Amino acid sequence: MAEFLDFNEISQRIPFANVLDSLNIPYKVKGKELRGEGFIVDTGKNLYFNPKGDDKGSIINFLHARKGGTLRDCAIELKKQFLCEPRTPKRDIPALELDRRHATVGKLGISEESAEYFDIGYCGQKSIMAGKVAFKIIDHNNNHQGYIGINEDKWFYPKGFKRDTLYNLFRQKQEAVILTVSVLDVVHLHTLGFSFVVGLMGQSATGTQFELLQRFKRILLLHPEPENIRNRLSEFAFVKAPPLGKQVREFSKEDISNLF
Repeated sequence: MAEFLDFNEISQRIPFANVLDSLNIPYKVKGKELRGEGFIVDTGKNLYFNPKGDDKGSIINFLHARKGGTLRDCAIELKKQFLCEPRTPKRDIPALELDRRHATVGKLGISEESAEYFDIGYCGQKSIMAGKVAFKIIDHNNNHQGYIGINEDKWFYPKGFKRDTLYNLFRQKQEAVILTVSVLDVVHLHTLGFSFVVGLMGQSATGTQFELLQRFKRILLLHPEPENIRNRLSEFAFVKAPPLGKQVREFSKEDISNLF
């Protein structure tokens, strides 16, 4: 039996800004409008139109125009990403036995000292992280949220994992912070001596992550395509988002210091 979809609910409940952020599509806020290349969104009605073309409608129509497929496929994708809540775990998240000296850890540029500090290591035991380098995720309230893993440059997020915190946020008490994309960026910058750094664990930022970032008054954003995130952060903080030109993990301590 085909999954029931309430197109009207999906169109009304999911803010357009969340979809644009997830797709990393640049836009600017002007009053009650979001304006970008080829679209203007009425945030009150949660509808868009293309001033240079004929396409218009809901976020479902927008995703269809951008990615193709069927309207139903687009509705399913939006529902899964923004409206489906993960099931509550029936038991506590177990602590994995992680090998911090495994060769795959070193190949990621992570020292044994950093692996110990951030609780990172190769998982050899039978689990969803088996065969991967696992990163223990501690939320902003200092609670164990689970693990994410990497294997041959491919990231693995367990089913039900939500980016409702920022990597390394629970250690931050100051008013300024470096905001990066990857947990590997966080580890690298910490190794260089920059402890005031947090990671999005993804290219976009979730609504909860934006709320958590409001505690900071100054943010250095290190992101390959920062416009959307910078615009949102600028609503409550002074933000500097310099062009990178290379991966954060290729930056030296001097490179980072020159960005301030």
